[in-house]
Amino acid sequence: ERAAKDAELRRVDGVKALAVKVAQFERERSRREMAETGLRLGSVSVQRAGAALQEVWEDGGAFAALDERARRLAAAKEAADEQRKAVKRNLPLPGANAPSDPAEASKRQAEFVLSEEVHKVRSANLKREEDAVGRERETLEREKQAHIRELKRARDEEASRFNQHPLLGGRYVLMNMLGRGGFSEVYKAFDVV
Repeated sequence: ERAAKDAELRRVDGVKALAVKVAQFERERSRREMAETGLRLGSVSVQRAGAALQEVWEDGGAFAALDERARRLAAAKEAADEQRKAVKRNLPLPGANAPSDPAEASKRQAEFVLSEEVHKVRSANLKREEDAVGRERETLEREKQAHIRELKRARDEEASRFNQHPLLGGRYVLMNMLGRGGFSEVYKAFDVV
């Protein structure tokens, strides 16, 4: 009977060692993914605010690219408005003396009408692009919030007293933290029996 118990203990130890290796692999992979996501979305940095330290979010490459795109759209919109105003300035004011040449007046009017149509199409395209930028910003903000939650979970996992994969009740090896609340921590566990 003693030999059977020793064999069972060795089996449990072997299964626990494999579960710990899997947990460590998952933890390393999670940290790598967080680092890659951090380059794209941004990261939390600590700055001194007087005598206290304060966590501050710094946007990553995806937000910078989106901001640049929004600036280009604003500049294009402003340029389109300036072109429209320039064409409009060439028209005679209502009630003013019409040019002596009706062909010239007709040409200016046709140029204005064409310019208005071009402006409407350009404005509609710019509006669609602005809406797309807004939707992309919303998506990035959701990804950012999920990334921040994952960063907090990883920080909580590192600070936990259970982060070294203990065996609870001689049966359950704790793998990685799933979440933390005010009164508890939730871990993924593996039943070695």
